[in-house]
Amino acid sequence: MAERLRIELIQATTPQAKGRVERANQTLQDRLIKEMRLAGVCDIAGAQAFAQEFIELWNARFARPLLEASDAHRPWTKGVEALDEARARREERTLSRALTFSAGGKVYGVKTNGPGTALRGARVTLLHFQDGAMRVDYKNRSLPYTHFKTKPGPDPAEDEKTLDARMADLIAARSAEPEAQTVSLQGRG
Repeated sequence: MAERLRIELIQATTPQAKGRVERANQTLQDRLIKEMRLAGVCDIAGAQAFAQEFIELWNARFARPLLEASDAHRPWTKGVEALDEARARREERTLSRALTFSAGGKVYGVKTNGPGTALRGARVTLLHFQDGAMRVDYKNRSLPYTHFKTKPGPDPAEDEKTLDARMADLIAARSAEPEAQTVSLQGRG
């Protein structure tokens, strides 16, 4: 996404620079909790108020002047729709022979005016927008599609107590089976 928004990432290239970042993060994580404990913070509202105070104290102690004071931000001139498209999550799918693809536990079919044989096996790009909408692109054009089936989802995860109870039931059922067989065999003889 950074490339689509024309953002240049500056990576830490030396072990020393990477170490400084890691040490600062570890110090902040460790120091913040200790400072909150010393200040007697015990609820979320107090923590939020204290966080702003802590940031100001930390910056006063460790901040350094900028090497270059000019603003490096560039204005986005392409419009809101282009910004939404640049921020959309992308994933690739291959169309089946029936021009279907799966995404998010649902099966979709691409609509065509003709037989659509040229699209069989085609690689399409799904754009998932932040408002929940989805678009299917193929060679710089949008394809119309429709949702026609939802795949069954997995059973929700069970907690330990539920699993323990089910296992106890299974063990009890298995231990009761041989007794029933033994009784029935003795009754015949």
